[in-house]
Amino acid sequence: MKKLLLMVVLLIGSTSIWAETFVYIVPSGVDGGNAKWAQQFVAQWNKKLQSQGHDMVLRYIPGKKGKKGFLEWHKKYKDKDTVVVQSNGFINYLTTNGWNDFSPLDIATIGGQIQGTFVFKKTDITPGTDDAIMHIDGGAEVILDAMAVKMLACGPSLECTVPIRFVKGFKDSGERRKAFIDGMINISRDGFSHKNKTYKQEIKDGITEIWFSQGIVDTETNKIIPDPNHTESWFIDAYVAKWGEKPKGLYFEGYKQVLKMRSALGKTVFTKKDNIHYDLLVSTFNEVLADEDAMKKLTKKLGNYPWHTGETSQKLVDKIWKFCCTIDGYDEHLYQKLVNFRREFGENTEMNEAILR
Repeated sequence: MKKLLLMVVLLIGSTSIWAETFVYIVPSGVDGGNAKWAQQFVAQWNKKLQSQGHDMVLRYIPGKKGKKGFLEWHKKYKDKDTVVVQSNGFINYLTTNGWNDFSPLDIATIGGQIQGTFVFKKTDITPGTDDAIMHIDGGAEVILDAMAVKMLACGPSLECTVPIRFVKGFKDSGERRKAFIDGMINISRDGFSHKNKTYKQEIKDGITEIWFSQGIVDTETNKIIPDPNHTESWFIDAYVAKWGEKPKGLYFEGYKQVLKMRSALGKTVFTKKDNIHYDLLVSTFNEVLADEDAMKKLTKKLGNYPWHTGETSQKLVDKIWKFCCTIDGYDEHLYQKLVNFRREFGENTEMNEAILR
């Protein structure tokens, strides 16, 4: 009898050790692009975890462009092996202080997907010579897209004949999208899923067009290349077609470095270093990527963008962060210029003291 009871206790103990409920923190609201990506991917990831007796639940922590979610993870869960966090707000690390000793170099990368972004405009305007109006909020890291719009519309001088009006006040992406469809603004930016949904009919009717795609970061070369879902109208090609030369200078270099960060880190999942479940999380992530049916669904919803996991992910993230997080890998002059460029759009930007140490 004692042996039987001991066996039951051991079985219960074993189950409690291995049957884990993982918490996936999304540093955004439930309706944003980051949340939609998490919902789609975790639905597939959870199937692989559940097949091994585990489970994963989403927790949304909106606020401060993703910073609030990361700080809460750092404060409460950085030592928890069952908590993972999705990248959102990492660019905020470049432009704000108050990160309470959090460092993007002190976390482990599980995996992620490279992301691309598209800029749309109404077909009846020519930005730079017509009255063009673009949002500067209502989405994550819109300033990067505004910088590209300014370069393409205004050329090397960055001075347009008719200055583009950058407006703010949109409480979320949905409100901003409606403003574009209703004609309140005539330039907008969005991701893959909305390219094929929100703007589909207007593009078909000739009212809206994809003005350019931002391109994506190449995981091997760390260079920006055309978006595989829309190779035509790449920003660099569109710029050369209009201005007869490739963009260059500090403004372009600042834009390019942040674009690499957004493309590489925008949809990436992290956890604590030395997580006892790291191999499990990476292996089940890889199981999703090897599942033909799962990938068919994800590609349809999220786009045909490259994925990365485990050691490959960590090398990519380390390469991207070397740009900003080690003084040897960072051009402080470019950093100051980037901060100044962003301030021109009304952002309360400052240089992160942790980067400058």
